[in-house]
Amino acid sequence: MLTRQVLTPWQFLLCLAPHGIFELTALFWACSIGMLSVAVKEKFKLFVCPLLLMLTAGFIEAFVSTMVISLVL
Repeated sequence: MLTRQVLTPWQFLLCLAPHGIFELTALFWACSIGMLSVAVKEKFKLFVCPLLLMLTAGFIEAFVSTMVISLVL
């Protein structure tokens, strides 16, 4: 039987913060690039940085956040 553990707001924030910082930055950056009035070719060049941030966030979520969650719980 599975047990449900309730997290405090600080524990929840600690679990999300390591990858959330990079993920939200990449999301807002990509949205701002999408609203620029430049050629599509230029936009693809600008999307390299948000893409790298998303890859970094994925790596952190897979490896670092799991360690943080195991320490918090």
